[in-house]
Amino acid sequence: MTEQPHSGDEIAPADRAELAQGDQHDLVSQLGQMTDAEFQRHYQIMERGVERRFAVIKLAMKACEPKDFVDIGGKPWLQAIGARRCQLVTGIKVGRPVFETRVVGDDVFVECLLDGSWPAFGIDAIQIGSCDTRDKFYLGDLDDEEGRSTYQQCLKRAGGDRDTAIQMLVASVKKKAYANTFSRLVSDLMGVRGLSWDSLSHLGFTPDMAAASVAFDGGKGSSASDRRPARRGPE
Repeated sequence: MTEQPHSGDEIAPADRAELAQGDQHDLVSQLGQMTDAEFQRHYQIMERGVERRFAVIKLAMKACEPKDFVDIGGKPWLQAIGARRCQLVTGIKVGRPVFETRVVGDDVFVECLLDGSWPAFGIDAIQIGSCDTRDKFYLGDLDDEEGRSTYQQCLKRAGGDRDTAIQMLVASVKKKAYANTFSRLVSDLMGVRGLSWDSLSHLGFTPDMAAASVAFDGGKGSSASDRRPARRGPE
């Protein structure tokens, strides 16, 4: 049974509002000018904020399913569907995406700019993600009629019309650019982007729970069951 905090440990509403609404950069710049009592008060507020943010992140990890993470080059990557589950738990807010599409020869490049915030802890972030039609995942072998690439799937749906298939492919690339950016943004706001598996295991998610392993060259890696057993985090 989880121990509930005593009323004496609670942060006063005014302090919570100050922590949530105050500019964190301004607060840091003022720390050196505070009296010892003022500094101790703010330190306790920030320390409690760190503890509670960590607790919410662990709860968000519980909402994730194994398929929500993949192992990329030995590091965890939170996929968009997992980022969405975390968003629902944490209350993270995400803005409207801004896309920039460039066409260079036969290649299409899509960049996505996305901003977001975690109001409960006064955290803001901006992320840029990208994708392009040169990615092997999309084009594959264009001459391979048995290929399973997104291009081949679009070609079948387009009845064999290449121009229509390319237009459909661009829409797919745009969706992927957004998914990449969304994942980066939520992971960044939660502070889990770039963590090692060892660090992530302390939040309750370990490599053997990941859906798949993906190589750096974009090739398909092994499934979780094919990889060597990973060290599990604390129960």
